[in-house]
Amino acid sequence: MKRLFLTLLLPVCLAAYGQLPLPAVPSTLTAPRDRADYIATHFYDGMDWNDAAMSGPDAVMQSWADFLSVLPHATPDTAIVAIYDFMHTVPPSQADYVNGLAEGYLYAIDSEMYNETFYLAALDGLATDPLLDETAAGLYRLRHDYLARYAPGCEITGLMVSPLDGGSQFDICEAAGKAAEVMLLFYDPDCDDCHEAMHTLSTDPDWIARRQSGQLLVVIAEITDEVEDRFPILAVPSIYMLDGATLTIKSRNLPLSK
Repeated sequence: MKRLFLTLLLPVCLAAYGQLPLPAVPSTLTAPRDRADYIATHFYDGMDWNDAAMSGPDAVMQSWADFLSVLPHATPDTAIVAIYDFMHTVPPSQADYVNGLAEGYLYAIDSEMYNETFYLAALDGLATDPLLDETAAGLYRLRHDYLARYAPGCEITGLMVSPLDGGSQFDICEAAGKAAEVMLLFYDPDCDDCHEAMHTLSTDPDWIARRQSGQLLVVIAEITDEVEDRFPILAVPSIYMLDGATLTIKSRNLPLSK
């Protein structure tokens, strides 16, 4: 009931912010998900980049935050298309700023709105924005294509890993089915933070309990040139969380505390 109440009130709540005129939801749409889909799809219909009240930094940031607050209530595919469609219309003068907002809200690990799939949609929209010149669009395309490799939902195969507590290397495919989740920790042998993270996983009672109960299997892989060519490694150490049965990526580039 709480979710229904909040979703039905979204148009009213959001109207209190900024100068962007918000879409009037047709009265025929009564289901919360349908209403959220409509708002997400039409949120930026009234955006006028030539209107200073709408296109100033503070106004753009506020409308972006409001827009993102709608998306968890919408159908995932609708949310992705809505992000792409908006970014596809951003003028060159605003592209870097809007991309910074997208990265900060959707790709910063400590953001409550962190969502890699949404951020990839934002980059894709900028990369195909007809208003941008080829050089600017090309830079967004390079970043998109780099981050899209082994994004959440992709399965990891053909990677040699080692047990956390020592032992012979094995293909990660052999880890399938051994725990509910698999933590794949990429490390640099010269990285103190990497060794600290591995020590914590080996000695902390909570992590030990998760591993012994079958909830979690931890494997490690050294960051070599070959690994960096395959996987986007944005932090050291870098943690990828995998579904234990399928070895598909659930999330990645996480801190140990995530």
